[in-house]
Amino acid sequence: MMLLPAWRSCGAAQEVVPSVTRHAFDVLGVAKVAARHVDANEAGARVMKALGFHPESLAEAGWQGWYRVREA
Repeated sequence: MMLLPAWRSCGAAQEVVPSVTRHAFDVLGVAKVAARHVDANEAGARVMKALGFHPESLAEAGWQGWYRVREA
């Protein structure tokens, strides 16, 4: 998900990401949801942590990865 500048810093990601994650787990049956943001995006890191995602190393320079697995 990429937010246009007008929608940044207003809580949109905190509302959309949980819904997309639930849909992926409950409807699509995926075991893991992954996300990423540029390293300099500290707000993105705070959102991912707050939503229960865990940091994940990426091979791509300049990006921070995150993941969340389906709970049993």
